[in-house]
Amino acid sequence: MASHDWVKLADKEVKIYDYMISCKDMVLPWSSDLGKIEEFMAEKGRDVAATVRDDEVVDVVEKEDVERIKGYPKLGVGSVGPDGSWKVGAAIRMRESDKERLEELVKAGIDVVVLDSSQGNSIYQIELIKYIKKMYSDLDVVCGNVLTVSQAQNLIQAGVDGLRVGMGSGSICTTQEVCVGGRGQV
Repeated sequence: MASHDWVKLADKEVKIYDYMISCKDMVLPWSSDLGKIEEFMAEKGRDVAATVRDDEVVDVVEKEDVERIKGYPKLGVGSVGPDGSWKVGAAIRMRESDKERLEELVKAGIDVVVLDSSQGNSIYQIELIKYIKKMYSDLDVVCGNVLTVSQAQNLIQAGVDGLRVGMGSGSICTTQEVCVGGRGQV
């Protein structure tokens, strides 16, 4: 049941089971391109489709996704590898226990890992970058957050492939106030 179906219901105390739909007619192969997915949705009269590889759902695409991508053609078809399959990324923290999670993610086939840290120029992030590049040399690593050239240089020297630039405050994070003291955002 989609949210627009819920909004239309007069009786909000219904059991969701009574409104669930079978996904058998919403499935198409993982290799389907955007045009094929859009055509499939129109043919089936659905606003959502699932792409499947080896009987496993690997992506759920909404009509809004298709329209958004079509609205920005310069973005291209998305992040795909040389074989045409989608690139997959995941994030890990700086904890020692996350090395086990990383191993499982690599076994599952991720292409890029993002190191989740509000302040990227730390010994923890630098050491983890070096570990990842030693253990999984083909894995792309993105980290940060950085604001200064020296912060970026430290991470680049450690072997990072991509940087997150800029620091801002969130609802529970005061990194900008604590670490950058009024520096302009990049």
